[in-house]
Amino acid sequence: QVTVAWTAFEAGILVEKLHPQVLLVDVGAGDVSGPRLAQTIRPYEQLADIRLIAMGAGLSEGDAHGLVQDGFFGCLRKPFD
Repeated sequence: QVTVAWTAFEAGILVEKLHPQVLLVDVGAGDVSGPRLAQTIRPYEQLADIRLIAMGAGLSEGDAHGLVQDGFFGCLRKPFD
């Protein structure tokens, strides 16, 4: 099942309600940065097993490495092939 949230607030509500296995985050769009979202989710033990995957256009190797250090499991670069 795929569920879409258009704001960080809506995403927070859905994460708590649905407890997804994977959270795909477009780090270049939205009302909160990817690192801030990871910092918000990671302290909650009940959400620790969610795989955060960042996606974005123009992500460099350094950007991807930084996002992994911030708590993301991995990164996808747009556009997708």
